[in-house]
Amino acid sequence: MTDDDRLTRSGEIGPAERLAMNRTGSFDWDLDTGTIDVDESGLLVFGLTQDAYDGSPATLVARLAPEERTRLKGIVREAVKGGSVSYNAHFPIPQAEGAPHWTHVQARILRKPDGRAQRIVGVVRDTTAEVSHTAACRRARRTGATEGTGVRERDRPKTAAVVREALDGRVPEYLAVLEAELEESLRSDGPASGGEALRAALRGDCHLHSDWSDGGATIEDMGRTAAALGHDWAVLTDHSPRLTVARGLSAERLREQLDVVARLNEEWAPFRMLTGIECDILDDGSLDQEPELLDRLDLVVGSVHSKLRMDAKAMTRRLERAVRNPLMDVLGHCTGRLVAGGRLRPESEFDAERVFAACAESDTAVEINSRPERLDPPRRLLRLAVAAGAYFAVDTDAHAPGQLEWQILGCARAEECEVPEERVINTWSADRLSRWTRS
Repeated sequence: MTDDDRLTRSGEIGPAERLAMNRTGSFDWDLDTGTIDVDESGLLVFGLTQDAYDGSPATLVARLAPEERTRLKGIVREAVKGGSVSYNAHFPIPQAEGAPHWTHVQARILRKPDGRAQRIVGVVRDTTAEVSHTAACRRARRTGATEGTGVRERDRPKTAAVVREALDGRVPEYLAVLEAELEESLRSDGPASGGEALRAALRGDCHLHSDWSDGGATIEDMGRTAAALGHDWAVLTDHSPRLTVARGLSAERLREQLDVVARLNEEWAPFRMLTGIECDILDDGSLDQEPELLDRLDLVVGSVHSKLRMDAKAMTRRLERAVRNPLMDVLGHCTGRLVAGGRLRPESEFDAERVFAACAESDTAVEINSRPERLDPPRRLLRLAVAAGAYFAVDTDAHAPGQLEWQILGCARAEECEVPEERVINTWSADRLSRWTRS
């Protein structure tokens, strides 16, 4: 067990610290008001606290060196005025002591019907560890100090080595490789534009987290924000027990959460927070929670979070068994890929036609995950799921209130891949959704 696991289980760390373990946060920039909403974990990336942040972009860029402020402003200005739908930037944030912390931002620009930029939403990630490790690997290869694919600890250089490359006017090797990979992923399968028509038809969100697991906000904050966005309902899907690093809910804690949601729904009517879970799909395709308890929930999202690189045949069997389980309603982020945010991950390999056929036969919806770093499934697989006749759930997988607006990203991909609106379960009323999950 890692130190992070021990701290999480003991309850010695809060939601911001749990999110900060992944060094990733989110932001939502309203260009009409000029304010940027940054979650706690995102502020930590910038070395700020909520008390010290006033919502102004100037407060964030003040953390950068003058030349980096100019460069970042230029990137944003060019993207906004040039009609781009996204941009990414990598820059160092100076520290009071020691080397700067490297930070990566990937953003999606949401535009009004007339083309003017209205909002910018995205993720911000501390990539210092990746910068340092990649530099260490390259240095070790040059000096012959490698053993297999590892690097000896004494041969790891400081992040300063990468910083020196930048100060010398050279693009650090790590950054060049990462930016090239990100640009390629955006060209081939990045964010799409559009999606407004489908977004207007959505009545809820089937996948969001609270501070009961690895979310950064209370159930109350997530529910109020969903209602403010015009949703009639949302499904609370905190993690299951096996995902200890995300403080997954034991059966006992999940039962406690059900009581909390019931009390809140009495206050929130007509808005409803539906009960749910993001349940780990275990290696053999079984689900990581008591069947009796899963049967009590309004909706169950099943996702793979471990052994993502298992053999394709084994992964196919694993997913097929899970989606045929009558207790599971939605297959979450099916490939497990990460295409942005400083931590790239390839797709899991499986027979997509078999898995999506099983989804169609079992009335298990395929999730269109709207997180900018996931955008899962890829377009080619999304089109296969459409051809299979599956249902779909366009979800945010939100871990903070501002992320609930990311649904437009999934809607754009759904429209581009010709997902029929009538097959999207988010367009249904809460009562119809509940009847479907119980059928």
